[in-house]
Amino acid sequence: MGLDMYAGKTRKSTVDKTAVPIFYWRKHPDLHGWMFDLAKSRLGINEMRCFNKRPVF
Repeated sequence: MGLDMYAGKTRKSTVDKTAVPIFYWRKHPDLHGWMFDLAKSRLGINEMRCFNKRPVF
């Protein structure tokens, strides 16, 4: 099982698949946990499975 994550740049008002890729990384569980905590505080996400493919501004 891979833990692939991407960072991209997009306009805040347009959430679509046209994000410009900035960085890609694999198997970094500490960064994944930090991103999940950020999404939890900003978006109110409570479950890890709800964090998949969601933009975090």
